[in-house]
Amino acid sequence: MDEDHRTVLKKNFGQLQDIIFTSDFLGKLHQYNVLPDDWIELVKCQTTESEKRYKLATLLPKSGPDAFDRFVLALGEQYWWIADKLQSDLQELKTSNTSQTDSTIYKENGIQCDLYSAESENINQEKFQSLYDKIQSLLHLTNFKLNNKAETDLSHNPGTVTFKCLEEGMNGVIQQANQLKMNIDLCYKITGGSGEELHVLLQEKEDKMKHQCKDFESKIREKEMENQNLRKRISELDSEILRFKYEMALQKKEIIDLKQTLQTNAYQREKHKTLDELKRIVAFQKCNPDLGDGHVSTYSPINTNNDEEKYSGPSRSLGKSQTGSNAISIDELSRIHRWMENLHQLLQCEMRQEMQVDSNMDCSQISRDTIETAICNLLEKNKQLEKKIEEYEQQKLTEVIPSGKKVGCKGNQTTCALDPMLFNLIEQSNRSNFHFNYRCILKDKAYYWGKLEVQKKQQNEV
Repeated sequence: MDEDHRTVLKKNFGQLQDIIFTSDFLGKLHQYNVLPDDWIELVKCQTTESEKRYKLATLLPKSGPDAFDRFVLALGEQYWWIADKLQSDLQELKTSNTSQTDSTIYKENGIQCDLYSAESENINQEKFQSLYDKIQSLLHLTNFKLNNKAETDLSHNPGTVTFKCLEEGMNGVIQQANQLKMNIDLCYKITGGSGEELHVLLQEKEDKMKHQCKDFESKIREKEMENQNLRKRISELDSEILRFKYEMALQKKEIIDLKQTLQTNAYQREKHKTLDELKRIVAFQKCNPDLGDGHVSTYSPINTNNDEEKYSGPSRSLGKSQTGSNAISIDELSRIHRWMENLHQLLQCEMRQEMQVDSNMDCSQISRDTIETAICNLLEKNKQLEKKIEEYEQQKLTEVIPSGKKVGCKGNQTTCALDPMLFNLIEQSNRSNFHFNYRCILKDKAYYWGKLEVQKKQQNEV
């Protein structure tokens, strides 16, 4: 409910005394939704009519913006005179408010118009004064004077500048211009020329300068286009350079990967080549069984004078087989030497893996002393194991072989067949420049294999 409704309701509060709060009237309030049901119950709970009337007047302004109109409709059927009085008072109040608002707006507009008119007069006066000053400056160039100087002099009458003064000044300016034109024509006549020819020359000069200006503008546009194209080309070249750098980086990475792959493949090829060589040697041994006729005496732990006595048997027992068709040639020996070198390289790689060396480090970085030390350690462990085996085998041999008989001799002596390929390798290694460690390995293996053959033969005899 707005302020006008509250004012009208407060003004006509005495008219509400005619209302009797019957169940019919309260039903009208409920029907037109003037008050909620709980508020109607509050009005009904009041004891006297005056209390009910006061409660109704108190609750009506709080029932929403349309409560006044709904209350008038509820009063229209039974209490129509109260409804008419409320409507008429509301209309009068709105009319008075409207007229008061209009008068206020009119007064404000009048004040604004007065201010605008005063400002416009001041602005026009300033403009007139500036125009008059310009005219006076033009007139003073030729000492031209107005007819009524006292009336138009701003220094004497600063506020009397009018359109008449401006018109007189403009006429003076026009007369001055005409007089100047006549003087110019007179000067041309005196010099023998005419103003029309000068105009033509000036026009031609102007056209020529305009044409040159257009040419310069076209050249500037062309240069700007070239500059723009060059910038575009530079940006494209920069992008190409970046792309080439990226491709070069990728190619370098691919080259590094290919080098690593080639190194790995070379190592694998060498390894496979060595394995193939081993297989070929084994196949050669199987295909040449005649080399098995060579015998070597078993190493006796009692007769251990020197290495020549240990391995004197093979040189005597081979005899014919070394000079025959099955003897190992120099080419075969060189091939075996190469195979031993490859085996040495593989041993270096295996030692590098055993010592947990970086995979990217070259094998040449491992010193020979380190490799020799590692090989010696391995041989020492192998000898310790073989020593235990030898003690055990010696006990077995003393039980089986009678005392007084030499092992490794002819007749009643016990002999063992040595691997022919290994036997030839031992003989060739004694006469070649193989590394001492390789000869030790071959001799130890031959001795161990010879003992195994003796053991097998003794077991078969038992």
